Amino acid sequence: MADLDIPHYTSQIQNCIDHTQFFDAKDMRLSNDAAMEMLLGLVRGVEADGKKLMIVGNGGSASIASHFAIDFTKVGGVRAVCFSDAGQLTCLSNDFSYEEVFSKSVELYGDAGDVLIAISSSGQSKNILNAAAAARKMSIQTITLSGFRPDNSLSKSGDLNIYTPSSVYGTVEIAHSIILHALLDHIVVLS
Repeated sequence: MADLDIPHYTSQIQNCIDHTQFFDAKDMRLSNDAAMEMLLGLVRGVEADGKKLMIVGNGGSASIASHFAIDFTKVGGVRAVCFSDAGQLTCLSNDFSYEEVFSKSVELYGDAGDVLIAISSSGQSKNILNAAAAARKMSIQTITLSGFRPDNSLSKSGDLNIYTPSSVYGTVEIAHSIILHALLDHIVVLS
């Protein structure tokens, strides 16, 4: 049995974060500074215009979505909602399909000027991809966070696409959390 090596594990997370890649809607690679400026601009625009962030994810990414919906609202002063309520999920997946559960939520609650944050470790979750497509149809800008393969479908679906290069769920989920915490902490410090 191999020994658990926490420093090695955390170095893998640091490596993933250090090599995170950012792309715009035209799949053009952005520098870290340009991506952070765009990310901050999208969230600040929501705040200034009285709009909201909508955040979606499955499994661990749903937990990240829920965590940051409340933190952006309570700590960052930016209205945010997460579509992981059990009643909402079961109703919409029963009446439509699980592949449509988040796109229907975006259609029901989204307004032009809102921003969708779509999180999927694999970048291949059909319901997350459908949410991004629904947002695009409604003139809702989208930020995606994905991992695993660099050519995953979600990494081509947003106005700002954040790709964390790892195929380990925990590493990708922690990297996504760190990126969102960095954004939130930056907003709080500047407020």
